[in-house]
Amino acid sequence: MNGKKRSLLKWTAALAIFGAQALSARAALLIDGSQITDGKFTYELKNNVGWGTSFNNDVFQKANVSPSRETNGISYVAANAGPTLASFTYKFDFSMAGYAIESVTFTDQLQRFESKATMITEYSIDGETWHTIKLLPPAPSGPSQTNVVLNLLPEYSGDVSEILYRATVTANSDGSGNPIPFTYIAYQWGRITDGNTIFSAAFDLKAVPEPSASAMMGFALALVGMGIAGVRFRQCSRAGA
Repeated sequence: MNGKKRSLLKWTAALAIFGAQALSARAALLIDGSQITDGKFTYELKNNVGWGTSFNNDVFQKANVSPSRETNGISYVAANAGPTLASFTYKFDFSMAGYAIESVTFTDQLQRFESKATMITEYSIDGETWHTIKLLPPAPSGPSQTNVVLNLLPEYSGDVSEILYRATVTANSDGSGNPIPFTYIAYQWGRITDGNTIFSAAFDLKAVPEPSASAMMGFALALVGMGIAGVRFRQCSRAGA
């Protein structure tokens, strides 16, 4: 078996292990109208004693990551030691509130203490096509702050009521093509001191008319149009007479 085939098999095995490990999935964050003020909604994950529980409750999916809080109050989400792929996803859903997303600002922080993996944050509208927000290829350690405004109106037609945010850590391979397992808390997301915001997503929204309201409006406009056409027809008939 040549080196390319061995490498492919090793990566396939790594992905199989990732799929077999605890990939927990929860419901999306369903935002209701009472949480929206003047067309704005902000989700904040604050660094406090109970933030880890909030993170676990709020994320849509996660695998091979754990929230951690040090004795000095510094908190972060870290890739677990041992695996070669780690990820978590948030899903924000405004459909029940009757709002669509006009723009969103994601604020987070990625930090690495080793240079043996790639870190990336992405967003998606449909859960299939993902767009890069921030990419950290293997490099010397150091933080990288992300603060990105995503204006959805030019990119998508129609109303967008759901958006997913995902953070992923993917191990690089060694000289033999083997993915290098993560070491303890080497790759961190949201590292911040006590009392500060670990992650936030600030949305500008627009109200979406209910289908029944839209249908009634269309019906009313149709009736008005028919009335105008009828008046014009009668006027033409009298003129012809």
